[in-house]
Amino acid sequence: MPSETTFHQETPPQALTALDIRLVRGANAFAWSPVVRLTLDLGAYDEVFTNTIEGFREALQQQLPSLYDHQCSVGKPGGFFQRVQEGTLLGHVLEHIALELQVLGGMDVTYGKTRRTTQKGVYNVVFSYIHDEAGILAARSALEIVNSLLSKETPDIAPIIIRLKAINNRFLPSYSTQALTAEARRRSIPLVRLDGKHIDIFQLGTGKHRQYFEHGRHLPHFTSGISATIGISETLKKEMMSDLVQTGILPQPKSANSEESNDGAPPLTNDYRILLLNGGVPRALKLAPPIIAGDGKSSIQALVDVLNRQRHTSGRLQPVAIDTETLGLLAEQDYTPESIPYKGVIIRLKRTGTLENGGAVIDMTDELSAANAVLLGSIAQHWLNSRGIIMAELHITTPSLRSYLLRSAEEGTTTIRTSLSPDMALYQFPTSGRGYNIAQNLLAALFPPEKPKHIPILAVTAGIGGDLLAIMLDDALTDFGYTVGRATPQELLIRKDVAPSPISTANSVLQALTNPTLDCIVAEIPLETITRDGIQYDRADVGIVLNIDENAAGEGAFDNALETREDVAHAHALVAEYIHDDGVSVLNANNPLITRSVERHDSETIYFATARMNPRLLLHCSRGGKAVLLDEETMFLREGKQETLLVRDIRLDAALDKDLLLALTSSLLAFGIPLRKLQSWLKTMIERISDHKKQHE
Repeated sequence: MPSETTFHQETPPQALTALDIRLVRGANAFAWSPVVRLTLDLGAYDEVFTNTIEGFREALQQQLPSLYDHQCSVGKPGGFFQRVQEGTLLGHVLEHIALELQVLGGMDVTYGKTRRTTQKGVYNVVFSYIHDEAGILAARSALEIVNSLLSKETPDIAPIIIRLKAINNRFLPSYSTQALTAEARRRSIPLVRLDGKHIDIFQLGTGKHRQYFEHGRHLPHFTSGISATIGISETLKKEMMSDLVQTGILPQPKSANSEESNDGAPPLTNDYRILLLNGGVPRALKLAPPIIAGDGKSSIQALVDVLNRQRHTSGRLQPVAIDTETLGLLAEQDYTPESIPYKGVIIRLKRTGTLENGGAVIDMTDELSAANAVLLGSIAQHWLNSRGIIMAELHITTPSLRSYLLRSAEEGTTTIRTSLSPDMALYQFPTSGRGYNIAQNLLAALFPPEKPKHIPILAVTAGIGGDLLAIMLDDALTDFGYTVGRATPQELLIRKDVAPSPISTANSVLQALTNPTLDCIVAEIPLETITRDGIQYDRADVGIVLNIDENAAGEGAFDNALETREDVAHAHALVAEYIHDDGVSVLNANNPLITRSVERHDSETIYFATARMNPRLLLHCSRGGKAVLLDEETMFLREGKQETLLVRDIRLDAALDKDLLLALTSSLLAFGIPLRKLQSWLKTMIERISDHKKQHE
């Protein structure tokens, strides 16, 4: 129980200090999502509870009253303040402050945890984050706030919130990116960020199934760097327009001068957007400029004010500003803002309609004439499909979609421009008419049910021999005809050669995920990755625990994060647990620490062991599970009560060699290698090992 003795003195103890602040970017020993890990030295405040620090709770509540929303373990609003009142350690307080600062900055973060380390007075404070810069700032600021409160000073929190809001706004993705990533999550499609500085550049799917996106554009390939990527988009757009003109599908665009009327004012036509997606029915939108109707009594300014009040109430459309464009347009009609138009006279306030200038977005798909639909289908078929691009948009300025676009373009009354990045919000949320979900239909086309979304990942962790098992898996899968990327902690190897990367990252797993030549990935996941960096793939298909590093626990090991051998086993077990719902874990039943660490694991598991009577293996198989076992010189597959011979004449002496062979065989079964093919391959491999031994006797 926390002491009830009040902790106060004239000179406060030395401030709390951060020994390390680190971004853990993937699933890790603390959480299955990215976290900031602050290693905190409580110093003289070790074992000093908040209820013993005079005035601490009151000062905290005064400075950050919004912490009232934190329920904490109490499970109701005000729960965190109740914990502070009853007594909790300062690391726990810092965790909640770091989360709340980000929430006040506009970020949706909720997860936090504080755990002691093997070093006295030192704790790991972990909390979720969205943006790298914001996470680090929240950690440092939370530490400063706690130290200020302990020193009876008033922390200046407002500038921190302003900075966090600015960071959040800077990294706020476009609506198109939000729509695509949300739809990808709904469909369980892996997401890979390709440029840490530009959140709108990303990849969906992995390996040979990957699809690139940049600001809502779907690109057939990706070039590292934002400028190069945009350059691809612009080049494709120019090629598209040029090719459509050269092949006669579209006429030569009119010059800017020829599009103007005799008095120099741009013509008043309608602005349309035509979406071409995967050869389907074109979708048409009209961007209608804002208009008012005279009533014979009110001035134009008064009518605009009424319009804006109506829009403010509905919340659907932006207000209309009487700006230079509007004044010029009114002057062309011999009006000023003070003019009183006759009743029923329609006054156009903008030349074109956009949401920003107060225009309306109207679904006009049903207004497309049959001839125009055929023309648009020809454009999609001729140009888009032949280049692997399944989505584009035409910007068409024309009096009406009912007239034949090709003829009106030749006559100069229609202009057509191209775009590869339609505004998805316009199509999904028109101000009138039917909405169309581009993200849903685009990803349905790119990732149909029969097409895989990702390449398989086999993840290997071990205290010793993990690199050997990864090499053996690489060689075996290559023998079976797969192009394998082996991601070591240092580099990506393909056919034993270091592979180039399309993205700027030192992380070999991310390099593999973005490599379009790969059929599968074998990833080495050492304990250091699990505790310090995090696993940077979105779940594996096969998670393999060969053995554990039982010497890794104790003070000084892995940033003091692992106190006991059980902690080490649980950290290794993350690789087996962090798999897809239909994934398979491969576990060493010879080590009870491994089997106990995954007792709550409910995915399919294949155990391996060097004894027929292994208790865990027997229990697993009695429930219908699979296991691979080595009995003297013979290896079997046991499924329930049935045993199948895999290979004979195995002459291995070292325990590690036996475990490696068992883990390799189990992993290949989990991967889906057919049993007969595996049996034949194992026989050939054992013969090669035997011949190799004879040559060296």
